[in-house]
Amino acid sequence: VGTTEGTAGGCSAVQSSSGKGWRLQIFIVGTAMLLCNLDRVAMGILAVPLIQEFSLSMTELGVLQSSYLWGYLVGQIPAGLASDKYGGVEVMLVGLLVWSLATCGTALAKYAAAPLTIAIASRVLMGLGSSVALPAVAATVAKEVPANQRARSTTISYALFNIGNVVANLCTPYVSEFLGWHWSFAIYGALGVVWTAVCFYLLRGARARRQKSAVTLKELHAEPPKKPVNILQAVRKKKLWAQLLILAYCHSTIGLGYFTLQSWIPAFMAKDLGIVSLKVAGLCTALVWLATAFNTAFVGVVADKLLSKIEFWKVRRIAMTISTIIPAACFFVLSTTSNPLVGVFCILIGLVSWSFDYAGFHPYIVEVSGKYSGTVLSFTNSAGVIAGIAGNIATGYLVGLEGNFTRVFRILAGVYLLSCILWNLTMKGEKLELV
Repeated sequence: VGTTEGTAGGCSAVQSSSGKGWRLQIFIVGTAMLLCNLDRVAMGILAVPLIQEFSLSMTELGVLQSSYLWGYLVGQIPAGLASDKYGGVEVMLVGLLVWSLATCGTALAKYAAAPLTIAIASRVLMGLGSSVALPAVAATVAKEVPANQRARSTTISYALFNIGNVVANLCTPYVSEFLGWHWSFAIYGALGVVWTAVCFYLLRGARARRQKSAVTLKELHAEPPKKPVNILQAVRKKKLWAQLLILAYCHSTIGLGYFTLQSWIPAFMAKDLGIVSLKVAGLCTALVWLATAFNTAFVGVVADKLLSKIEFWKVRRIAMTISTIIPAACFFVLSTTSNPLVGVFCILIGLVSWSFDYAGFHPYIVEVSGKYSGTVLSFTNSAGVIAGIAGNIATGYLVGLEGNFTRVFRILAGVYLLSCILWNLTMKGEKLELV
């Protein structure tokens, strides 16, 4: 069905012939994604003890929650360009080291005279380091993974990403209770530093073993050099920009829902559902993200099998429809209920359905962008980050003003419904011609 452009297809042929070295690279970026989410989610889980210790208002908490996204936004485009140029795995590991050190720095807020300032600065730096995450995965999948394995490779990486949520929600409440909230950041950051060193060692050994065969394969499968992205030329293409802007809106929808739920689930459970125990809230949230992680891996396998029967863009359309229309319905129900069982069930169904976008949006970017996947994804993800920043600040303001999450969830329902309509009307598999 012609799911990739010629250059990307050639790259896949080389990688397929060279064995299964790409599996190690997917393992490395996947485990880095797990650590990224582990470090990121901890702040949302610890919202209640942080409010109590530093007497934070809901607006201040919203600013702190969103500060991670400031650095994340600034790093998006450079991360995408670097991933496409130098390789997704290498860029991912550099980012892993930076965000792990910044996570360790967050613990210093405990002893600082201006704790909120130190916490915000550390989170901004953590966001800058982890800005490489999505572009690095896209670049690795586009360059290293055979075409018929791309959806499952993408979804495996993001399944591990969601496992980071599970680990954080299970472990952080206990670390906070027995050692103190600051030790969560110190331990998670140190773990990332150690894992960075291990992955560089594994990667160097694997590439040394493949060097001879790689030289031979390059001779057999000579590939034309990748043209640099001409920004001025791309700007003049109205059709290209129409596609990019719609993709950016769809990605902003993903980001808005994800970052809002990730940051505010514990507060929502306490305020609207009456689940005040950090451990109970952590267990409920962990089960939700565990189900999401399993579904993420599952939908990738199904999507890859469907590619032999259906055009690639139709497979992605099915996945994107599920990932928008069902969450929209769940958000609306959440805006009307205070029942803990109904609330947790809607969060579960909403996030499991939302995870279908990993078999829709992300593989679609690879298929229509080819070797420029990291750059394109960094652009669309920037929109998602901006939406996440605005969403966190707006959520803090609205909850502080109204005392509940009703309006927040109704806005999310409308945003997701519009995303579903736009995707179905416009995304038909046309290539993004950047050069």
